[in-house]
Amino acid sequence: MARNSGVTSLGAIWAEVLAGLGDKVHESALDARFRLAAEDSVQDRIFHLHSGKVKLTRATSMGRDHLLEVLGPTDTIGLNALTDSPAKDGSGGANFLQRSPVAPERSGKPETGDSYSTNGSAPRTAVRTWFASAFTLEPVQLDWVLVTDAVEYLAKHQALYLELLRALNRQTELLYQRTMALRDVDVPGRIAAALLELMEKFGQPLESDSDEQLSGQMSGADMETASETPRGADFPATGVRLPHGLSQLELGQMAGASRETANKVLADFISRGWIIQKRRSIIIMNEERLRNRAS
Repeated sequence: MARNSGVTSLGAIWAEVLAGLGDKVHESALDARFRLAAEDSVQDRIFHLHSGKVKLTRATSMGRDHLLEVLGPTDTIGLNALTDSPAKDGSGGANFLQRSPVAPERSGKPETGDSYSTNGSAPRTAVRTWFASAFTLEPVQLDWVLVTDAVEYLAKHQALYLELLRALNRQTELLYQRTMALRDVDVPGRIAAALLELMEKFGQPLESDSDEQLSGQMSGADMETASETPRGADFPATGVRLPHGLSQLELGQMAGASRETANKVLADFISRGWIIQKRRSIIIMNEERLRNRAS
């Protein structure tokens, strides 16, 4: 569920699927801090974001939440459910996803976890659960479809289905690459990497009238309660603003660190002149230094 990328983006492929689904696509407008999905609950829908941001979290074995990723416009949540819903041709799945060339004859109701169909029978669908919880960070506009409707459509358009699976494979490879790159990096390096990832997704270049832009995009309360950057500090004429909508606790969760550790690291970055921080908004001043720290 990473940021869409690749030769043909996952978002573009899924947009083509949505266009073909027609009236089976539903629109929703959600408020901030709305729970889209709960970890380990039944996964029966796929969401496509048009505006706003959504965070994905998963509880660790110690009961703490780990922030996996922040998603935004054109990102899609739940496409992995499509790989667990195979069936025979034209019956709600795609035959190239079958686990065995010939499914054994079975009688009665399917057992939990069945994901194939018997010859001439109705398709058996695996019970898929959400790997992570999903919460909106701000008001969100999105489309959603039922997994069953998407599987039925893609069974009739297998070339598109294969293209979608290839894009999902590319996405998985990018996740592996990111995990390997951060495997031996310390906490400050991971926080630097998290800031750079947010910059690439949501960064807004500042112009010469940056003061006006900041005051127009942040509430008065945000401007008054700005913490880490000294009150008298001038805003830069250039830089990249990250309106990420995350608390310092969530930034720490994104890097596998406590809120206190994240605060210390951000304060260090500020003292070095790499970033300027406002409440839930950061301006990156020295991208090169952050990239060096992240590596």
